[in-house]
Amino acid sequence: MTITVFGTPASPFTLILIYVLKELGLSFENVPTTHEDIKTPEYLATKHPFGISPVLTDNGFQIYESRAIARYLINKYQGTKSSTVLIPSDVHKAALVEQFIS
Repeated sequence: MTITVFGTPASPFTLILIYVLKELGLSFENVPTTHEDIKTPEYLATKHPFGISPVLTDNGFQIYESRAIARYLINKYQGTKSSTVLIPSDVHKAALVEQFIS
């Protein structure tokens, strides 16, 4: 399994993904990006058409937008490597998780 996050760890949007990945017990590689990196023609063509980070690749599947990435990771990996439940069944607690990842 190869998960790669393209984004600067100083960004709150990238940090959310790092927290989710760690809570799920997943190993990943972080490829730091700069503002200049995400505006290059190559990045725009292959990672994110609007030149924004973070972007995640997971075994060839690529997705961008931090909330969409967080939901993808939770839906795919919750309960596989860790017993941590990130989206609880209690509607109020689940809403707070959604608030955090938004």
